[in-house]
Amino acid sequence: MIASPRNFALLCPILILLSSVLVGTASADQITSYAIFGQGGVNMSGSTVNGVIASNGDIQVNPFSTFGGLTGGGSLIANTLGGLTINGPITFNGSVSTGQYFTINGAVNSGGSVDIGVGAKTNGSITAAGSGRKSVSIHFSKRGK
Repeated sequence: MIASPRNFALLCPILILLSSVLVGTASADQITSYAIFGQGGVNMSGSTVNGVIASNGDIQVNPFSTFGGLTGGGSLIANTLGGLTINGPITFNGSVSTGQYFTINGAVNSGGSVDIGVGAKTNGSITAAGSGRKSVSIHFSKRGK
């Protein structure tokens, strides 16, 4: 009989080995993969960073800055008074809120809601996992190149 306790005990280690080989192991980027990493959060003002800025918490950005991408475990909080350029993806577990006249040359991925400010230009897809009527808000912005 195949379902006997003895056969199960013999097959269990083989099944565990096969599942680990077939599924593989997920791994996150190393902390050295980022140009700037802040464990509790990052606040950037008037900067140019060619790499990705990342944090386990929120990231706050201010006008007249250029970034290679933004990634956070919290939310993206943007000062609404001025232009900013992001030349890569924006990925956050929380909400993403951009200011006026942003240029986003990458995808926007949010575990919460996405709010694209007035005059912003987005050249990538926008994905919001937030719930409710206003998961994505785009205010007088331009989509595409």
